[in-house]
Amino acid sequence: MKYSYKGKEIFPTIEIDASGIASYLGGVSMKEFYLDKQKCARAWEIAAERFKKDFGDLIPFRKPSPPGISYGHLISIGAPVNFPDDGEPNVSPFAGSADEAIDILKAAKGKDFTNNKMFQHYLDMWRYLKEYF
Repeated sequence: MKYSYKGKEIFPTIEIDASGIASYLGGVSMKEFYLDKQKCARAWEIAAERFKKDFGDLIPFRKPSPPGISYGHLISIGAPVNFPDDGEPNVSPFAGSADEAIDILKAAKGKDFTNNKMFQHYLDMWRYLKEYF
C-alpha cells in the first residue's frame, strides 16, 4: 500500500508503547512487565504475534526491549520507586527541601551508578531479551 501527501510518497511509521500495548496484549500486569524478564519476553512474543495477525506488514512491530523507565536519574541516587500493577513506575519524593536535594546530588558525585540495583536489573533484562529474541 502506498501513501502520499500533497503528491509526494510518504512512509508513515508507528511506534508501539512497550509499557502499554505489549504488556496488555501479552496478558501481564505492568508491574510484571517491568520486573519479570521471562514474563516481559513472553508478553513481547504474544504481542508481536497478535500485531502481525491484525496488521500484517502494514504496521511494523518494534523490536523487543526492556520497558522504558522514567526518572532513572532520580532512582539511581536513591528515590524510592513504586511499581503499580496497572501503571508505569513512579518515584516518591525523597528530599524534604531544595537544600536536602542539593546535598543528595553532591553526595552522588563520582558514584559508580553501574552498581545500582535498578541499573543491574535492566542490564540483566536487556541481556535476557537480546538472547531470547
